[in-house]
Amino acid sequence: MQNNTSAHTLTVTQRDTTTRTHDDGTKIETVTKTVVTFSTDKANPGGIIDAREFSTGTSIAKDGARTPLGGSVNPIFGDNISTAEAKNRLGSDATKSYQQKAIVSRAEFFNRAVREDAAKHPIRYAFRGAGLVTPFLELPELAHGVLAGIDILFSGTETVHDVKDIRDGKDQ
Repeated sequence: MQNNTSAHTLTVTQRDTTTRTHDDGTKIETVTKTVVTFSTDKANPGGIIDAREFSTGTSIAKDGARTPLGGSVNPIFGDNISTAEAKNRLGSDATKSYQQKAIVSRAEFFNRAVREDAAKHPIRYAFRGAGLVTPFLELPELAHGVLAGIDILFSGTETVHDVKDIRDGKDQ
């Protein structure tokens, strides 16, 4: 299981191996890897957004020698499978469990919003971070005042820009 927070996905991989023995003692081994990606996005939490199958076949001789079968071409890209087939392969209990794990907490939604805002306004966050540290530094009072003034200036400027964005319908 891979939880990719930045891509807002949870990816699950299941591997199934099937071996058939022929009357002459030779075997055919098929390995099927099912990869299912669940959404952790606020708009579609727990929904299956991608499901693929990767299969390889191997012929096993009586002496144990293994030979890959020529038709095993989908391991590179895989074949798309339906959501119903993905649920069937994982099993209903496992599917429900993964869907629950894909539904992130409210704290994570808050963290995502803060990260997005910090990416939009890096200077604001840099000065706010500096503002938290300055009381503990041994700086002259003038330096504290200058930093506070810069913080107020940036806050006012960003407030004006935010109001304009809301008025123009850009920040909705």
